[in-house]
Amino acid sequence: MKTNFKSIPSIASILLVAAVLAGCAAISSSPSPDLQQRIEMARTRADHSSLGEHYDKQAATARAAAAEHRKMAKAYGSGPVSAKGGMSMAAHCNSIVRQFEGIAADYETMAAEHRKLGESAPQ
Repeated sequence: MKTNFKSIPSIASILLVAAVLAGCAAISSSPSPDLQQRIEMARTRADHSSLGEHYDKQAATARAAAAEHRKMAKAYGSGPVSAKGGMSMAAHCNSIVRQFEGIAADYETMAAEHRKLGESAPQ
């Protein structure tokens, strides 16, 4: 069996894209039915505390994803622009870092809001 070394970069690119998409799937853009119900039913300090913890975990997940993309950007360095003259892989990764950092900040804000709501909620 003969190895076609010209196809290795293409295969590596496909695997990289699959890994990125798998990481993105960890952060949901819409609440699950269970979370939606918890949000709608939140009345007590414990309810809001639980939601705050949930959003803290989501923020941590987003920050971890940003860190992974930051590492990938560093690995790409100022590497070549894509074959069709698009953005460099490092620039692409840095763009994703900014998105995940924004998502993390939003989740941290939501966690803080639930902690505030919990302060005035009945026990």
